[in-house]
Amino acid sequence: MLVSVDKAVKASKRLNKLLKPLNTDFLNKSLRQARFKIKGLDYLRAAFVNSLVYLLLFGSLFTLLFYSQEQALNYFIFIRGFGIGLGLSTLFFAVFYVYPKIIAGKIGEIIDSELFFALNDMQVQVKAKVDLYQAIVNVIESGYDKVGDELQEVIDNVESGKSMIEALKKIALRTKSSFMKRVSWQLINSLKAGSSLENLLESLINELETHYHSLISNYTKELNVLTLVYLTLAVVAPTIGITVMIILSSFGGLVITQNLLSIIVGALLLIQPVIIGFINSRRPLIKI
Repeated sequence: MLVSVDKAVKASKRLNKLLKPLNTDFLNKSLRQARFKIKGLDYLRAAFVNSLVYLLLFGSLFTLLFYSQEQALNYFIFIRGFGIGLGLSTLFFAVFYVYPKIIAGKIGEIIDSELFFALNDMQVQVKAKVDLYQAIVNVIESGYDKVGDELQEVIDNVESGKSMIEALKKIALRTKSSFMKRVSWQLINSLKAGSSLENLLESLINELETHYHSLISNYTKELNVLTLVYLTLAVVAPTIGITVMIILSSFGGLVITQNLLSIIVGALLLIQPVIIGFINSRRPLIKI
């Protein structure tokens, strides 16, 4: 955001009534899962103020662009320029609205990638007759990033007077990680039933390992298709396309100009990073 949350909140206190309908459970849940320590209404005010900034920025930019082309200043130029600015600012506001959900999803993926080692660590300690509370403390001190943050909340809740079952339940309801939810609920059921934690952890580790292998296998299959798409769009299509244009130009049906080649090169420079970025985004976050 161009404008910090604190400054935006101070500048938009009168927008509460306008933005209150957008302060939904979806937004507040996403903020909690993304660990944004901010109220939903304050976040909406910050998003709204930043969207207005983008409106002024893009509106002015496109207005100047249209003015430079037509060399005339009229209301229609302002309407077109700020109309495009309004569309882009609305798009930015929509992105700001779903941004906590995106961050929460990324955090969930990182937790899933770290959970395998954390559970192995915890299992070793349980085998050594270490109680669950101390095992969780030791896992936190082992340097796990996002998993450590989740487990730290369990310890904080226990130290504040809640039972281990209540602390685990709170994490299970809040976390975005599907496997962290499963681990939490399984530990809750095991503590209630008094069953063996060692067998439970071993079962969860095997299940998580199977899940990792499945993700790797699916990504391998998907990578073959994505590689074919990349080679087609970034190598084969431009090469064959330029060759065909050269052949057609020899018959006088098409003239290959420097501008046309510049457009093709520019399109290739745009397409390749997009495809590579998409392939990279599809890669599972697994640290094995």
